[in-house]
Amino acid sequence: MDDYRKLVFRFNGVGTIGAAQRELIVKLPQEERRRFNRVYQHYLMTYGPHGFVERMNNRTVESILAEADSIDAPAPIESRERDGVRYQLFKASSPEHAKRPGPPRDLLDEDRGWL
Repeated sequence: MDDYRKLVFRFNGVGTIGAAQRELIVKLPQEERRRFNRVYQHYLMTYGPHGFVERMNNRTVESILAEADSIDAPAPIESRERDGVRYQLFKASSPEHAKRPGPPRDLLDEDRGWL
């Protein structure tokens, strides 16, 4: 059934992007979840959170999925697993994103990474 294609990805600013994504993603078939996430991650990495809001808010799943096949996913710089959680690190997409400050230094453990 293609009813999920008519769903609208809608959120109220940067702070609610993740909750809106989690609410929507469970309504999609598995393969469409992967395609949706490809666009989702591409927009976040390429445009940052504020550019993401401008480009993704109030769009139908159908219009988002239409872009999925044209996006080349960047290769991660590093992939690791810690305490059962897998993560990947990617190169910053632009100098603007690279200049943003990270978490306070007291949250960084040199031996283990971010706490």
